[in-house]
Amino acid sequence: MLKMAEKVRISSLPSDLQLLHPLSVRVLDVVPSLGGDEKPRSRPGGLTGNAGVNRSTCTLGFSSLWNATRYRAVVRACVCVVLALTLNCFAVVDLVKAAEATKPPVLPMVNAVRIDTSPTETTIRLSASQQMPIDAFVLEMPYRLVIDLPEARFDLAAPNRGGNGLITSWRAGLFATGRSRIVFDLSGPARVIAHAVDPQAGGSATITIRLQPISQADFQAALRERAVPTAPVVTAAPFIKGDREKPQGQESQRKLIIVLDPGHGGIDAGTVSPHTGMEEKQIVLEFAKLLERKLSASGRYEVYLTRSTDTFIPLGERVSIARAHHADLLVSIHADAELDRSVRGSTIFTLSDKASDATAAALANKENQSDARAGIAAENTPDDVADILVDLAKRETRAFSHALAEALVSAMSRSGHMVKQQPHRSASLRVLKAYDLPSVLIELGFLSNKDDESELESPKWRDQTANAILSAIDTFFATNHPDVVP
Repeated sequence: MLKMAEKVRISSLPSDLQLLHPLSVRVLDVVPSLGGDEKPRSRPGGLTGNAGVNRSTCTLGFSSLWNATRYRAVVRACVCVVLALTLNCFAVVDLVKAAEATKPPVLPMVNAVRIDTSPTETTIRLSASQQMPIDAFVLEMPYRLVIDLPEARFDLAAPNRGGNGLITSWRAGLFATGRSRIVFDLSGPARVIAHAVDPQAGGSATITIRLQPISQADFQAALRERAVPTAPVVTAAPFIKGDREKPQGQESQRKLIIVLDPGHGGIDAGTVSPHTGMEEKQIVLEFAKLLERKLSASGRYEVYLTRSTDTFIPLGERVSIARAHHADLLVSIHADAELDRSVRGSTIFTLSDKASDATAAALANKENQSDARAGIAAENTPDDVADILVDLAKRETRAFSHALAEALVSAMSRSGHMVKQQPHRSASLRVLKAYDLPSVLIELGFLSNKDDESELESPKWRDQTANAILSAIDTFFATNHPDVVP
């Protein structure tokens, strides 16, 4: 029997809730009414309670139990829904915070160039979205002004024709991770009088560089006073046969290593389409990534890229990357341009001391200027070690390179357009000068030709050309290294 306090507490509830309260089940199952204090009577069959309670009150008790159970289930469900929504809200907040934490910072913007000239001075003013540290210095061969600054975005208008004092042209872009560079081409020797970053309203800034024309002698003296950055010098080591040979019994088990070299990058845009402004550096990077996927998917090759982002890599470092990976093959990928806009098609280049023709010589001169365009000081590249083994390695490497070039011409002629005259040419290209590494340079097409530019953008053409290059590489290795091709 429940205590009177429990019965009073239940009876104080509204009538419609008394049946739903869990305690009401206990009360109604035992007593005929909340106000009575009657004790249950024994009945035949061992049941307790009076006759009235047995039929109506017990039935009501089971009904109350059912209603109470449903009530508790509904309450639990509501609580679970509220908790789930609350936890989801917290989860969303955490995801937003995580996204904000991993989101790359907004890079500063350099978006305007103003040049003021006088007979004795040229002043360059750049508008920047915020203050930043800079460094400014000049280089020769050719004459250039270089401005180094933290990684930034650029929206610089093309230079005007004439009226720019010492400045003839400029370009800007990513030079290395976290570091951008602006390069101004100069009409003659000059020195930096001063450079400063002046804060402006709203947190922006103005970068000012003052230049003064000087004599060649004074320019050389100024260069000697300042150490300027140079491209990494790759010193040729004596050729040792074991350097490029695998241990006996392992040749047939290894994958061949190919390094793909998408040309230019970062501050060096390469060739730019006169029709659309499309840049060579982006086209060749996209194509190199496609070719890398196809070569890797074949299961026969281990493939690396000299660059996988829009960043600048010096020519000497490209060769160093290939050597560091112990590459069996280096394929440099480019796009070309011609004054004669009717010229179109792909061209394959290999290394030679003397250019095969004037066109090849002009291309080599352009491609070899990549470091200069990026504001890297010219250096005297040391000659290869005068060694009979080195000479033999050169001959063998050039023979392999020539064989690959012929395989490429054959395969690519079947799938697309090659230049009508001399699809295989040779020149003194710096990126191909590894004496112990077969290397070719592929000019995919001419951005100066509208049809070629359209194909270079076409997924179908890219896929066909990448398949042709894969087929040519397969043929080359099957012929020259049949023991290592699966």
